[in-house]
Amino acid sequence: MEKEATEDTKKQIQISYDNDWLNAYYDPVAGTNSHSGSIELADILADGDNKLVTANYSHVKSELKLKVFKGASLIKENNLVDVPTAIISFFMDNLQPRVPAIGVASGSSIFVYKNLRPSFQFTLPQVDVSGVEKDIWAKAKDGTADIATMHDTLEDIRRGGQITLSNRSILMLGLSNDEARRFVDVFKNSELKRNVIITCLAKMNKSSPDEDAINVLLVGTELKTIYVIDTEAFTILATMECPHIPVFLNASGLFDVEFRVIAACRDGCLYTYKRGFKSPKSTIPLSSQIVGIEKSGKNVIVGCMDRSIYCYTTKGKKLWRLEMPADILTISGMEIKSKGIQGYIISLNNNEVHVYNEKNILSKFKTQDTVVGIKFGKFGREESNLIMTTRNGGLIIKILKRAAELKPKDAHGGPPEAQLKKLDIPKKTKLYVDQTTRERDNAILMHQTFQKDLYKFRIKTAKEFLRSLQTSTTPISTNPNEPLKINAQVQGIGPTFKLIVKVQNISTTAPSLNLFMTFIYDDKLYKIPKSLIELPILIPGIEYPFSTFIYSISNQLISDNIKVLLCKKDSNVPIITAIISMPVSEAEF
Repeated sequence: MEKEATEDTKKQIQISYDNDWLNAYYDPVAGTNSHSGSIELADILADGDNKLVTANYSHVKSELKLKVFKGASLIKENNLVDVPTAIISFFMDNLQPRVPAIGVASGSSIFVYKNLRPSFQFTLPQVDVSGVEKDIWAKAKDGTADIATMHDTLEDIRRGGQITLSNRSILMLGLSNDEARRFVDVFKNSELKRNVIITCLAKMNKSSPDEDAINVLLVGTELKTIYVIDTEAFTILATMECPHIPVFLNASGLFDVEFRVIAACRDGCLYTYKRGFKSPKSTIPLSSQIVGIEKSGKNVIVGCMDRSIYCYTTKGKKLWRLEMPADILTISGMEIKSKGIQGYIISLNNNEVHVYNEKNILSKFKTQDTVVGIKFGKFGREESNLIMTTRNGGLIIKILKRAAELKPKDAHGGPPEAQLKKLDIPKKTKLYVDQTTRERDNAILMHQTFQKDLYKFRIKTAKEFLRSLQTSTTPISTNPNEPLKINAQVQGIGPTFKLIVKVQNISTTAPSLNLFMTFIYDDKLYKIPKSLIELPILIPGIEYPFSTFIYSISNQLISDNIKVLLCKKDSNVPIITAIISMPVSEAEF
């Protein structure tokens, strides 16, 4: 239930209610000082009840908290050792029940929490300190360095931009002479380290498209690099180089098959990466600094500091631009699978929140305070919740009405222009009247003709089924001597696909021997390097996965079927034939 505000507060604020949303909860002093990257909704206890997790930032160390809410109640609170950069929920194992972990990026480490408890700390490897900086601090340790000279030398190095200084040197440059002298006396005997500071987090599935499949983490750093972290062993799987420091990441696809990563950097550009490339595949320059990015289908939605929302293709083509009435503070994605709606939500500096699908506005409302953090998703057991944190630490929760249609609104209000046009309803023609009369006079004959055609259709269906049994084009073997079952799955968005074929011996006692698998396909459209797979002995009851890569070699946006034949070495008729309908391959950059 919504908390009651004081009478003074009610007089000071004007609340504009939107008909599509229910006001579920508002607490102006919830203490949730979090931005959009520090808010997560996840079923962290595997009880079907999604919790709200926020990482709070503050200048006071005692106020750095990781808070967990169940409904409107705070159920757990953990202290954080440093200012949080981002949080993310991810799956790191295949254990049942499926319990996601919460990763909190802070400094150079990712702190992993599971079942509301600290579980693991992963720290990015340190990098070497430059020789020039080492010499400066070595002289300070020997007592031969003057503080003013030391300050000027480090400042020259920083302004040069060729060498990145350690955190110790950067802190010293912000101090006065007396403070710097005391700072050097305290730290000159300590080992000089250069930690890798994390700027942003993202995730993508590793090898399976399932929602609860194991993820890999993408970690953006101040060293202009993006690390791909294996969440099972917490090792670095890949490294991607950025022209500048990444601040927002968006990932899609599967890491083991084909993926795309979009990085928004501090130089006001978007960089796109694909599998197998350490450097960006394409660059999208923008006219202003980036506030946030979201994926909308195959396009990228970008919010900028010039009060504009831009839409680009992944190849860098600008599609459209929307101008907002106030500064954009944050942007977050929205997907309602039950309604087939995909869009994004933006918060403005004039206390307004707008909901868009592409460039069409779906909903708009005012809030009691300026919103700086947004998260849309399942909260509790309700599917469509809008979680908002405010500039002063407040928490606002709205629920999308189940009857809400979220249709594009006319910017000028009133009925749409098309509604005012009179429909041109055609008159009944002579042909229509004659046809109606014929159907009324010949109803019995027409019904008999329909029944005759229906019987012919059933006979043809039975013949086709018999033919499929004789040619072994069913997913389950009809041969009692080789009781096998086959299941095929295609992963990837192209032009590289991964075909996974699972074969199971459904016999109770006898193993299957001397089997092999081959493929029939159009070699003008596809290429399969591993076109013949010999199968081992298949033990009854065990499902054996076999995989191969399929490469789309045609530049035309067409697809075709691929047949998977499971055969026995001493037979000229396949045991099972599976027909796979391939998706249309995405074009290369």
